[in-house]
Amino acid sequence: MSVETTVTTKIIRLMNNSGSFQDTETTADNVGELRAAMDLQGTVVVNDVVADDSKVLRGQETSDNGDVAYAGDRVSHVSGNKRGGN
Repeated sequence: MSVETTVTTKIIRLMNNSGSFQDTETTADNVGELRAAMDLQGTVVVNDVVADDSKVLRGQETSDNGDVAYAGDRVSHVSGNKRGGN
């Protein structure tokens, strides 16, 4: 008897210590899984709100005719103690 496992990928918009968001495929369902998969050690912000590991990630969604209805969550990661300014 075999057991089948379905792995669902989703597209989020990730800014990982860079200056712009990039479409990124992931199988992570929440911030904690994304941290583990991508070895993210710093602060993670989802849609402009600091997120804990239980925050569920919403991927890109398309309408029935294939148009992008939702581009996917905007996820930012800053690894250091960056505060901006001089």
